[in-house]
Amino acid sequence: MKRILFVDDEVFVLDGLKRMLRRMRTQWDMDFVESGEASLELMAQKEFDVVVSDMRMPNMNGAELLNEIKDRYPNTIRFILSGYSDKDLILKSLDSTHQYLAKPCDPETLKTRILRATSLQESISNDALKNLISQLGELPSLPSLYQEILSLLRSPDVSSDRLSDAIKKDIGMTAKILKFSNSGYVGLKRKISSMVDAVSYLGMDYIRSIILTIGAFGRLKQFRIDGLTIDNFWDNSLKVAEAAKAVSISQTSSRNMAEEAYVGGLLHACGKLILSANFPAKYVEVNQMVLEEGISQLDAEVKIFGAHHGQVGAYLLGLWGLAGPIVEAVHWYHNPSNSIPVDFQPLTAVHVSSALLFEVGEEDNADKPKDHLFLHAELDPDYLEKIGLLSRLEDWRFLVNSYQRPNEERQQLVAGMLVD
Repeated sequence: MKRILFVDDEVFVLDGLKRMLRRMRTQWDMDFVESGEASLELMAQKEFDVVVSDMRMPNMNGAELLNEIKDRYPNTIRFILSGYSDKDLILKSLDSTHQYLAKPCDPETLKTRILRATSLQESISNDALKNLISQLGELPSLPSLYQEILSLLRSPDVSSDRLSDAIKKDIGMTAKILKFSNSGYVGLKRKISSMVDAVSYLGMDYIRSIILTIGAFGRLKQFRIDGLTIDNFWDNSLKVAEAAKAVSISQTSSRNMAEEAYVGGLLHACGKLILSANFPAKYVEVNQMVLEEGISQLDAEVKIFGAHHGQVGAYLLGLWGLAGPIVEAVHWYHNPSNSIPVDFQPLTAVHVSSALLFEVGEEDNADKPKDHLFLHAELDPDYLEKIGLLSRLEDWRFLVNSYQRPNEERQQLVAGMLVD
């Protein structure tokens, strides 16, 4: 049974949560306290899987509480549930909060978020992974701007003006998005000088991916392993993202699935970025093991870290509350048969794109061992056979190959992802 702690200084809010979650009593052991101090006292006596805290509270606010919990109990999943949007408080809690939920929050959303986070913890977190995550000194946080954009998009009548106003609150992100809009990569024929135009012309697929990628991972600049630098890492990630979206569009008319395939492709190797930025010396050991023992990079990572980069990336994205298909794509893109194969999913698009891109790249890097230069998967035909899509392979191979060759315009976009 999962143990959940709710913290809010307003008694009527806690009473509402108790009523709202009454049906979960058979699955959750729940406690409700009225202050940060009281929650820390209780946590010293009892272990909790999840803490859900209000933001604005007297004496100790939610940001201060979750920062304290992060230091004392790093394996606890940490949520903010608040009706306030104080920018300074949000910034202070970025490194300690896994997910933000806005009041009023309907019961199903709250239950789903908590269940998804805890089930993910069960499915991909062994003790080694938990210990590894708790040691990370530079674990990226989900940008508050990304959360705000997602919140706006849930509104059926959201306008480009409202979205652009939200983005313009972050001056640095505004500058980067405008830079992307006017890059040769985007290929627009007119000069984009306003955020409204950028939102209209780029579309929310690109806007959300840019905000997520730069906001969360743009700070991880100290990354260089045996010639793999941050710029060619993101160039590779963009290729997989673009190819995965194209594969998805070729198979289904679902725009949502195409977007999830794009984001899954963009973030498919984020776990390696996290591991190598935090443990550069150990990651050198991983690559040496790949070279000397001839094993896969995933196997080498498990030997050195106790978990591979797919698990690390999926764990983080799952805690952030990203859509399940994106988390699944990041976790299983190397070995999709280990998932629960049913039909075409973003996982399929990311796996196929990663594997087929490597086939072409391998010709140009014949002296490099597999999995060493880039994080491409090895094609799993059994998986494609299980979901009845092996016959689509040649069509996808032709489609994906167009994304492998060097692209000067893509390099301009990659340059914009790096922190100045």
